[in-house]
Amino acid sequence: MSCLPGKTRSVAPTRQKIHGEGAVVTRIDNLLTDEEANRLVEMARWRYKRSRTGALERGGVNAWRTSSTAYLPMNDPFVKCIAKRLATVAGAPQENLENLQVVRYRSGERYRPHYDYLWERPERLMTLFVYLQDDGMRDGTCGGATAFPRLNTNGRPLRVFPKQGSALLWSNWWVCGVQKTCCDGLDMNCAHAMKN
Repeated sequence: MSCLPGKTRSVAPTRQKIHGEGAVVTRIDNLLTDEEANRLVEMARWRYKRSRTGALERGGVNAWRTSSTAYLPMNDPFVKCIAKRLATVAGAPQENLENLQVVRYRSGERYRPHYDYLWERPERLMTLFVYLQDDGMRDGTCGGATAFPRLNTNGRPLRVFPKQGSALLWSNWWVCGVQKTCCDGLDMNCAHAMKN
């Protein structure tokens, strides 16, 4: 069911494994309704601060990551409902989730290749990245893809373009100790484009 008050629309996420070369990246379509995605963007509007790098965001601001991040209030009933759905899809207890973040990329902004795994406690064993907006990016016209430079598809790095309400889920650590899920938030190259 929708997490918006008074809305009774069913939400039926579908999964598609899009890569398995030593790592699994899963695309989840229909995870959020457009209305839910828009509400999260609206909630983040006045909370944005320049994104930081480093474990638990304690690192500094630098040219490696040029986006902005807003942390959502986890005590809000709407945010709690969304968090419950995300935990269910990720197969993790809700109490293991980090505070939900909305990351905004504008034209020219990106997050260069990096690993989402945190090297200190608590560890971030998996990432669930939900696309809240896809203005001009769904077809690749304006860039903005999430890329996995170490995962190849037909000799090219795996790239996934945003689609509002869809998500990517991937593991950040492998028992064999090999990390293949280095990810890269590619440049947004249209003046009007924005990705959340």
